[in-house]
Amino acid sequence: MRFCGACGVQAGTGQRFCIACGANLQPAVYSERGTVAEPVFVYPVPPAAWPSAYVAPEVEIAPAVHEEVGPRHASRAPDRRPLVVAALACAGLLVVGGGYLVGDRLLVADDGPTVAQDGSGTPDPAADAGPAPAPGLADVGDQDVAPAPTVPVPPPVTAAPPAPVPPPASVPPPAVGPLLPVSVSATCQAPSGVDAAGAPVSYDAMNTLDGVGGTAWRCAGSAVGQRLVYDFGRPVVLASVALVPGYDKTDPVDGTDRFGENRTVTAVTWGFDTGVVHRQDVPAPGRAMAVARLGGPVSTTRVVLEIAGTGNDGAIRDFTTISDVAFTGSG
Repeated sequence: MRFCGACGVQAGTGQRFCIACGANLQPAVYSERGTVAEPVFVYPVPPAAWPSAYVAPEVEIAPAVHEEVGPRHASRAPDRRPLVVAALACAGLLVVGGGYLVGDRLLVADDGPTVAQDGSGTPDPAADAGPAPAPGLADVGDQDVAPAPTVPVPPPVTAAPPAPVPPPASVPPPAVGPLLPVSVSATCQAPSGVDAAGAPVSYDAMNTLDGVGGTAWRCAGSAVGQRLVYDFGRPVVLASVALVPGYDKTDPVDGTDRFGENRTVTAVTWGFDTGVVHRQDVPAPGRAMAVARLGGPVSTTRVVLEIAGTGNDGAIRDFTTISDVAFTGSG
């Protein structure tokens, strides 16, 4: 057991300096460089009343690191500085890691919805909305940014209304003119004969369409109920019908009036495909064309002319005669 020679405090084995006064506890040794020993601090011996009556004088504390004094073969105390450095490094890592964990938890807590304090568990929309953005700024995420400048939008261009479409020009009605059937047939026809010059004369129904007064269709007797059928071969619109109600002929050889020698027609009916029947009366038959205007346009393909009455029943030649028939209309 050792004691400090300066202050008398008990010193442990291997202790180089006194823990109370800092005095060097190593014995004086000789240096390899010479025979001069390094000086040893000498402190006054404490009084008999040590340690209560003695106060150690203020002395300069030896440095923490002192050049080792002693032989090279002496054992050195273990150096604990690397352990201290490692411990400090571990402590620093723990502090930094803990700071990251705490910060992450705070961020997660800040990102979660705020729950109302009344215990209902319903998120508070006002709390989740966060602070209102500053006036004039728009809230975009976690930042307040200035709104984009407002660009004035020009008013829409209103297209001019389309010009009114004029009503279609009225189509003029087709021109009304003479219509000529393509064929005609009759239910009665007188046999052919000869005139005063001995020339043969035919009384075919087609004679009513040649426009020549000296030719005619002729049927024996009064011929009431007999028919002539005219076919146009296409639909036509008729406006009027007409006929010469006798034999409009003067014999060129002797000048005989054939009109007065034969019966005349005093009444006929005109029948059309639509079922319409128009009656025409001729109270005073003559050589002129007797015209009958229809009550309105009549569309048809065929026309049936039927004898409804005859005149001049005392004629020397008992034949009913029609010299010509005419139609006007369109088609």
